[in-house]
Amino acid sequence: MNNKILSIICIAFFLFFNTNTFANNKPGGEGEFELWGEGGHNKFKGTWKVYSLMGEPVKVLHVKWMATTSIDFENSIYSSTAMGCSYIPQEVINKVTVVDFKIIGYVNTIGINEFLTYSSAVVLVISGDVLAKPGFETYGENNLTVPASPDWGSLFKKDIFFLMPSVSEQEAKAIMKARFTLNDIRIHKIKYNYLPVRTWLSNNKDRCEKKEEEKEDGTLDQLADYFNEVTSEATDFESALESMESSDDGDFGSQLAQVDGYRDELKRQRIELERKRREALIESFKRNGLQITTPVNGASTDKRVVTLKGKVDVSYDLGRPTSLTLTYSGVSQQVSVNSDGSFTNPVVLAHGQNDITVKLVTSVATVIKTVSVIKTGIPSKFRVTLIWDKDRSDIDLHVIDSQGRRCKYNNNVVGNTHLDVDDTNGFGPENITNEQATSGQYKIEVQNYSNGVGATAKVYIFKEEALQSVESHRFRKSKEIWKAGTIRMGY
Repeated sequence: MNNKILSIICIAFFLFFNTNTFANNKPGGEGEFELWGEGGHNKFKGTWKVYSLMGEPVKVLHVKWMATTSIDFENSIYSSTAMGCSYIPQEVINKVTVVDFKIIGYVNTIGINEFLTYSSAVVLVISGDVLAKPGFETYGENNLTVPASPDWGSLFKKDIFFLMPSVSEQEAKAIMKARFTLNDIRIHKIKYNYLPVRTWLSNNKDRCEKKEEEKEDGTLDQLADYFNEVTSEATDFESALESMESSDDGDFGSQLAQVDGYRDELKRQRIELERKRREALIESFKRNGLQITTPVNGASTDKRVVTLKGKVDVSYDLGRPTSLTLTYSGVSQQVSVNSDGSFTNPVVLAHGQNDITVKLVTSVATVIKTVSVIKTGIPSKFRVTLIWDKDRSDIDLHVIDSQGRRCKYNNNVVGNTHLDVDDTNGFGPENITNEQATSGQYKIEVQNYSNGVGATAKVYIFKEEALQSVESHRFRKSKEIWKAGTIRMGY
């Protein structure tokens, strides 16, 4: 081990176990500071000292700090006094620790410039390297910092951005010999351990979102009250104006001129309030206007088909939905919405995780909600899913095995081939699955059973849980049969 490292270790242990060392060594500089952190949410207080010991420079920084009711985290400000998702309990904020802290200040070289060949600004950085706990409305404990022993040639810097070379060893020793102070001390670096905040936010996501919804509802109520107040005021004003017009007051023209501006201002306020009310309504609709009630997010099932249920909140004065689209297992289809906003639709599941996405489009907003369902059990050898684009149509899916047996709506189990769902009055789906298919050919046919003229049907063909192809056809005749394709197993 070289002498430099050995001397640093000796200094550290000597200072750690003998506090009298500080008193017996005249520092090159020392002082106190009290600073606010970035954003003004945390306050830091401490002492610094720089001196020479055994011919080497030594820097040491002690710091303690307090956490206020607010904290900056991931470009957002959280507070123990805030509402909604901006709320973080004070006890959580108090668990945030500082894991790196540095101050920087300008060296006051008044009276010692004769020792310097470089007479411009000289700066000093002192690191606390702390793992300190805060206090609340009072300072926490001092950090325990092992003194640092830099080289003389890197002790002082010539500019605050460190773009220029360090002050030379000769000049650094001259500054230390003459003693100095630090002016304009500021925080150079802070690094926090935000794990307590991140953990709390993760564990309280649902409650946080509920608070945001309550906050939005309160905003809408306030806007509605204010709108009604302005509307009432405008009505009273118009009544007063009618009374003035019917009076014989000779000064009516002057009075009318005085109130014209008031009338225009009321009109402007009503327009602005209506705009804000509508904006708030749209934002609330994006959050609450579409709900999926079943299946429950994260649910697990061995069923091949589950029922999706949900509702569009039609109480919002934003018009009827333009479209409602359902996407699952690579299939995308339309969904019928009832007059009360409710909707129900079968969903065919693939083996493993299924992300079921509902997309609502209106003239003013698009809302997307997704739930995930895990399908367990036996993976399919093949499955065929049929959907179409004309509501209230009955289009039927058939699969014929190599023995000529036909699986369809009135013969829904043929050997290992199963019709899982038969939709007679919507956009589909219909689905046929085989989990133990033997070698052979399986022909796919689709029939326009009723009310399907003009409809375009799509067939999604999966083999070993992988999408093989998507076929489409437009029906032009009643009872028309479309030969959609063939699945070859064991080839």
